[in-house]
Amino acid sequence: MLFRRWALSIYIGLISIDLAFAAKELDRVYAIVNDDVITKSEYDQERLSTELEIKSRGRALPDEAVLQRQILDRMINERLQLQIADRAGIVVSRAQVDSTLQGIAQRNNISLEQLKQALANDGVSFEDFTRRLEQQLKIQQIVERQINSRVTVSDQEVEEFLRSESLGTGLNAELNVSHIVVPVPQDSDGYDQARARIERALQALEKGEDFAGVAAEYSSYSDAIEGGVLGWRKTGELPSFYYQALRGMSEGDFSEILQSDSAFHIVRLNGIRSAQSGSNRQITQVRLRQIFLQFEQNAAPEYLRIRLNEIAERLSNGEDFAALAELYSEDANSRIKGGDMGWINPGDLGTVIENMVFQLPIGQISEPVQVGNGISIFEVTDKRKQDAGNLFEKNAAREQLHIRKAEQMYQEWVQGLRDRAYVQYLVDDIS
Repeated sequence: MLFRRWALSIYIGLISIDLAFAAKELDRVYAIVNDDVITKSEYDQERLSTELEIKSRGRALPDEAVLQRQILDRMINERLQLQIADRAGIVVSRAQVDSTLQGIAQRNNISLEQLKQALANDGVSFEDFTRRLEQQLKIQQIVERQINSRVTVSDQEVEEFLRSESLGTGLNAELNVSHIVVPVPQDSDGYDQARARIERALQALEKGEDFAGVAAEYSSYSDAIEGGVLGWRKTGELPSFYYQALRGMSEGDFSEILQSDSAFHIVRLNGIRSAQSGSNRQITQVRLRQIFLQFEQNAAPEYLRIRLNEIAERLSNGEDFAALAELYSEDANSRIKGGDMGWINPGDLGTVIENMVFQLPIGQISEPVQVGNGISIFEVTDKRKQDAGNLFEKNAAREQLHIRKAEQMYQEWVQGLRDRAYVQYLVDDIS
């Protein structure tokens, strides 16, 4: 949904455009986003990478007008998130960018030089690719602060999910899903327009048109440009009303119009598969203690890392962990116990942290790592084997529900940014 701040005068808009042209050396402005702009050169670079991505998946490009609108909408949403990240003081270090570049090269079994050459062969400059990567890392950090760290899943929610929603296709089932999403504005005229739009999408599907093409034309979700493909999802990761509609479908079926609090939806079941259940009924638990520093308003995360590295240096020189935790840690629950977090099960802390702490030898201090709304250093004080019971099922359910809630919160957050923003398109056929 595009929300225009009509109260702003045309005069102010013209000033913004003049400033944008001066700042971008007459590079044509395609859109104004609050006090920032998206230029033609930025759009062209994004379009190139988008076309390469779509073609690499074997999909046809949408019509020109649809492609242009989807790319600009995605760029606008990302620009709004970057503006929030900048106001929060988030800074991505060169070391973070270099580490991510190395990871991309390793996952593709090529060297960094070969990655640069592959990008050049596709017409993408390494500098533009690096800049884009830095932006994505910055967005990841603000999303972690604003969304992931605030999502909670209660034991009651886990038990209810295991009793009800996982019974139809099973906890380990995965569904391959596509969808079309049309946001519902608050005003009545906007509601009627959104309803008419989703009805046109449904009529096109009923006439036999390709779902991916219809999604690209009508959907306003971030994946619309890829044909609305959500891909393989565990049942609990999907919105509950999606799952309820999908559980009665056969492969290739699509739903009637579904309505949530904020949008109209159509979902399609592309496939279904069952994952293997774990046969190992024993788990390794670790006993952890931590020193946690919370993010401060407008303070760079690197400042906290420096402070924690200084504390880690003091620990390596023989100072007592519990004493330093009581002195410096900002986690109230563990601080009063000298940083002790008790016994930790797999699934308690999230994949990234667990991949690190479960590999730590007893007595070794970890590198600083981001945890929710702050940064921690950890020490493993003990390890043991325990019978798992139904822990695997509970952890799987908790993780799936966390993803479900985080994605819903993220979409609402982005829509809220868009609703409150001043956005003006300056390209023909976009409104």
